[in-house]
Amino acid sequence: MKCAPLLIALMATPTFAPATMAQMASATIVQAGTHNRVAVDQTRAVASSILIEQAGSGNLILVTQAGSHNAIAARQTGDQGDGTLRQGGTGNHLTQSDSGRGDSFAVDQSGNFGLLRLEQSGSDNSATLFQAGFNQSATLVQQGSGNAAHLAQDGQDNTALVNQRGTGNLSDITQTGGANSITHNQYGNDLRLTLMQTGAQAIVITQTGP
Repeated sequence: MKCAPLLIALMATPTFAPATMAQMASATIVQAGTHNRVAVDQTRAVASSILIEQAGSGNLILVTQAGSHNAIAARQTGDQGDGTLRQGGTGNHLTQSDSGRGDSFAVDQSGNFGLLRLEQSGSDNSATLFQAGFNQSATLVQQGSGNAAHLAQDGQDNTALVNQRGTGNLSDITQTGGANSITHNQYGNDLRLTLMQTGAQAIVITQTGP
């Protein structure tokens, strides 16, 4: 049985010019499960696409897409997930996957030619990601329970790879300037990391605990 109110707004071009197939924005939504909800706004998107898949129960995802030649692929297959995706700029790609219970996320991708991947499984995990600037790349993977991650990128040519596995871990990473690289692994419980990179820095950090 489905319970899925939808709001889809598709206006990709100004009213004074007829839209061509190349200019149009597209959204595809596939729903299963019960009490899942989706809202999509593409009123300022050109030649962009959104794909959303929902299963499980009681999930909510709000998606706003603007700019040109952007792509979002989102998948919620757990229960009681809650998230917001915002995308602007040009040539950005955003992939989100959530298979846990009670996980939440807020993603804002507003630069140009950025790559962003978020994957969560387990329960009650939260993620906040902000990506601006040019040619950024970020991957965040969380497994376990009650983990929280905050990742912000600005500038250009920055790369971040963050893995958290366990319970009650926190990762807070900020990259500004250019040519920064961070690989951060946290495996255990109640681990903490706060890090800021300001330009041309490469760091690999692995934390383990009980």
